[in-house]
Amino acid sequence: MKITSMPALKRLLGTAAAAAVALGVGVLSTGTAHAATGDITMRIAPEVNPFLYLGVANSSTGTGAAVIQWSLSGDEQVWTRRQVGTGAFEFVNKNSGLCLYADGVAGHWIYQAACDGSLPEQFSTNLPGAFGTDYVVRSRYNPALYWDIEGGSPNQGTHLTQWYYNGGSNQFFGALSAS
Repeated sequence: MKITSMPALKRLLGTAAAAAVALGVGVLSTGTAHAATGDITMRIAPEVNPFLYLGVANSSTGTGAAVIQWSLSGDEQVWTRRQVGTGAFEFVNKNSGLCLYADGVAGHWIYQAACDGSLPEQFSTNLPGAFGTDYVVRSRYNPALYWDIEGGSPNQGTHLTQWYYNGGSNQFFGALSAS
C-alpha cells in the first residue's frame, strides 16, 4: 500500500491504533503518566514504519546491545521515559533495566548501558506527546544529533543511530502505552 499524503498516513495510524487497543496495547497521550514519579512507560514507533517498535536486539540484557526496530514483541520494546533534569530524559528498558546511550558520534548506533545519569544517556523530546503526532529526540550530549533510523529504512532489524537533523520520517517517533 502506498501512502501519498500525511492525512492518509494519519488515517492509517488511526486504524493501527484501533488494532493496538484490540491487542491490549493502548494509545499513549501526554496524560498517561505514573502519578507518583511522572515516569511514562511506552513502546516507541518510528514514523518511517509505524508498525515496528524500538527494542533491544535479541532481547539482550547486556551493556552495549544495539537498539533496532522490530515487529511487536516483548519487554525488550518497553521503555520508561524518566525525567533526570529540566527538559532532560533517559529511556530505561523494561527487560534489561539499562538506559539508552548515545556516544555523541554521528552515524554510531544507539545502544543500552548502565543508567548512571551521565550526559550520553540524556535526551530532549516531547515524546510521547499527543496521539497522531510524532516527535524528534535530540541528544543532550551532542545537541547537533538526533535519533535516526539508519538509512531511512522501513525494514525490521534496522538500527537506531544518531544523526544530524534532516526532517526525514526516520527521525520522528510516536508512542503507544505499554502499561
